[in-house]
Amino acid sequence: MKLRKILAVLLCAATLAGTAVTGPAAAAEPVASSFTDITDPTVAEAAELLRLLGILGGFEDGTYQPGQPLTRGQFCKIAVELRGEGAQAASYERYTYFTDVKGDNWARGYINYASRIVVSEGERLVMGVGDGSFQPDRPITQAEAITMTLRLLGYSQKDVGSGGAHWYDGYLSTAKGLGLLEDMTVNGDIALDRGNAALLFRNLLYAAPKAGGETFFASLGGKITENVILLSVDAVTQDGTRGAVMVRAGDVVSTYKTDHAPFDAALQGSRVTLVQDKDGKVLDVKASNQGSVRKVTLAAHEVNYITTAAGDRLAMDSATPIYRGECQTTYGAAYMDLTAGSQLTFSYNAAGKLEYIYIPTTAEEETVQAVTRLTCVYENASPSPKSPLTATVLGGTDLTVLPQASEALSALTPGSVVCFLLTANGEIAGASVPAADDKSTLVGVVNSYNETDGTATVETIMTDSAGKKFTFTGKVASSAERQKGQLVTISSSRSGYLTLTRVSSSGATGALNVAQRTLDGALLSSRAA
Repeated sequence: MKLRKILAVLLCAATLAGTAVTGPAAAAEPVASSFTDITDPTVAEAAELLRLLGILGGFEDGTYQPGQPLTRGQFCKIAVELRGEGAQAASYERYTYFTDVKGDNWARGYINYASRIVVSEGERLVMGVGDGSFQPDRPITQAEAITMTLRLLGYSQKDVGSGGAHWYDGYLSTAKGLGLLEDMTVNGDIALDRGNAALLFRNLLYAAPKAGGETFFASLGGKITENVILLSVDAVTQDGTRGAVMVRAGDVVSTYKTDHAPFDAALQGSRVTLVQDKDGKVLDVKASNQGSVRKVTLAAHEVNYITTAAGDRLAMDSATPIYRGECQTTYGAAYMDLTAGSQLTFSYNAAGKLEYIYIPTTAEEETVQAVTRLTCVYENASPSPKSPLTATVLGGTDLTVLPQASEALSALTPGSVVCFLLTANGEIAGASVPAADDKSTLVGVVNSYNETDGTATVETIMTDSAGKKFTFTGKVASSAERQKGQLVTISSSRSGYLTLTRVSSSGATGALNVAQRTLDGALLSSRAA
């Protein structure tokens, strides 16, 4: 039986008071990284991206050593891997193209293969130094590295021109125009260290090839999605994986796994650019430079304004969207549920207009997973339908309503049929008007059938937090006599009545004891399939 799973997240209490941040969301200090020795946050993020792509890793002691120079041989390996052609390099290990790249050189295959790649106008990706040698262990200069990087994009000497005080001036000028030198400290004559190499390769991924196309990264099968709203950097996927990234694009909320070190939670609520590898895993989350965000702490509010803890009074439109976790509502629908002390993130477009409000969650909040659906008549609520702490269903059984389900349930009317989303302990984690395919997946065993009044008693396989099973009683069809001891799904479309549907062998779930004929400890009928 396929069960629908949801993640329901509790609304957090704010931890900041009166803090306002304007402009694009700032990066965290320090940026999350898998390396222990990078102090520059920009280098740290670039190095982490390359680590995840398998392009440039660290050392066994957990360091990256950003000040250490790259050799010409190491650069050849990276260049070949960036083209996704590392496997082809192995077949070139038996050749000798350069006098100083012999069989004992670890990079021989990469150097030989890279020297055979023609990128544009008959120009090869890498070349020797003019005397038949390659100098594989010499540190590569920035000029050499930038030249090879331009060749990876399909540029040749004819594209960059000549002239200037140095042979490489045209290459550096072209590279700057393409954004390849962003954030780098550039000097063509000095060695390229691993810190600047991380920045150069990161810039390469986002640059467009000469032949056209979106980015070099796209040629590797990667995907860059701009202008999505970052909802969480610590979400949980349907298979239970924590630390996932949740984003919203329009009305679609998606959650993706990542092997990245934890992203900066300060970016949550901002519009970001999402970078994913060919398998959909998140490699990077980059703050968007469009619009701005402002973080405030709520002091007071009315239907048409909010007062911050700093004393600012902000006019509000009731139609302004509010995003809280994966849920969406409007200020007009939710303002009465806001509480003083809540931290809010206001997102403005480039024209300064408020686009939406984001309410964050915290690591201290509990993540609740609903694993079972119960579609039945919503009979009543306590203390009231507008503030439900418990909901009455199936002939008087009270189920606990978790805080994140309270708002949704308060919008529904007692006496109507509702699809409840239940946790493993039978608590209500969500509620909605049932869709056509929202069939009950709550399973139980028929204990008894009373022919006199036509009622049946069903005991669930599910237990509450104390280990006690739920028991429901209601009028049923006459076929219930034949269902005694059998496994059934439980639902209801009419108050005081139960709808019991026999579960086939392909749909039953739980711990089955064949010898004792029990499922999760419940005795099954001899007729149970």
